[in-house]
Amino acid sequence: MSAVYCFEGAGSVLEVFEDKVKIMPKGFLDKLLHGGERNIPYTSIQSIQFREAGGLLAGRIQFIVPGANGSEDMANAVYFSSAGNFAAREIYEFIEQAVAKPRNPEVAGGPASMSDELIKLAELRDRGILTEEEFLMAKKKILS
Repeated sequence: MSAVYCFEGAGSVLEVFEDKVKIMPKGFLDKLLHGGERNIPYTSIQSIQFREAGGLLAGRIQFIVPGANGSEDMANAVYFSSAGNFAAREIYEFIEQAVAKPRNPEVAGGPASMSDELIKLAELRDRGILTEEEFLMAKKKILS
């Protein structure tokens, strides 16, 4: 699969695909500070932060993912100069739309079978979402 966009930032390269982004540090120091390349699927992105470059401030596209701490957040960002503002905004808007797309498309089909419903109930009970009493009541309702 080829990249839809390829953007060279200050210290890293951002490749944008239909289903993910890839951030690749450019130099030895960037690799040392932020680790190797990062692949971030759109389904893992909680939000995107965008700031245009201006004056003395670098621009930034940053991907917020669950469980990332401060240093990981920095590794999930691409910085750029004001010359990259236009391209960065275009890339940001593309990714924002891709992340906003429904993640689980509706599947046409008939109603779930009784065994499927019982399996789902058991999973909810095992995960602690349903109490044993709630599970037994729902099971009785399905079986009747």
